[in-house]
Amino acid sequence: MAQFDTIQTAEASSTSPAANTVTVSFGAAVAGNLLVAGFTRSQSVTWGADPSGWTAITGVPDAAGGSMASKWFYKIAAGGETTVTMTTTETGVTFRGVMAEFEGPFAASPLDVTAEDETNISTPVTSQTSGTTATTAQASELAVAFFGADRADTVTDGHAYSNSFTEVHFASTTSSTSRAMAALAKKVLSATGTQQCTFSTTDTGDDMYGAIATFKAAAGGGGLSIPVAMSTYKRHRPA
Repeated sequence: MAQFDTIQTAEASSTSPAANTVTVSFGAAVAGNLLVAGFTRSQSVTWGADPSGWTAITGVPDAAGGSMASKWFYKIAAGGETTVTMTTTETGVTFRGVMAEFEGPFAASPLDVTAEDETNISTPVTSQTSGTTATTAQASELAVAFFGADRADTVTDGHAYSNSFTEVHFASTTSSTSRAMAALAKKVLSATGTQQCTFSTTDTGDDMYGAIATFKAAAGGGGLSIPVAMSTYKRHRPA
């Protein structure tokens, strides 16, 4: 595997619309790799405690009053992690999580620049920006964009990402009990600059949230890791 390759992805949704907890399960993570997890709920929420050992990136604030809410996190794997859990105080609507593991090595403090856009958390739209970051600190970084939507069945058809971002995982079960959407996309950077990604759809559109973060590679990074065993999560060939 090469640096910044997607090692695995996974998703989960609440077992019923009344649930206030979602746990994403995945294959054992490899030490030094980057884990990113995002969560979307189909209403304004008060978030529970951040997942233990994970760092919040951006998110819709508690009780912001929108029709949906999203929040996302990252962690440099210690090795062996297999779950990430998020809770809210509210019940009664759907809740979805998505995660991805990316090949390291990353800098000891990898998070560089971030941006987000909460403009449309109560406004149905067919395109959603991540916001635009400040200039990255170094050339070798991984940019990851996160998008959430109230209803997956209104943003799935014809969805795409701008500025050479490629889809990592689109969590989109469209049944009435699993309707929230959460998606991750990535871009490998080789020069400093600002970063932005727009999610668009030819579907009818819905309330959405977008965010972006860049993560610094370790100096002189590279190398191989041993793939984890196949399980119920989604694995990827090198990207």
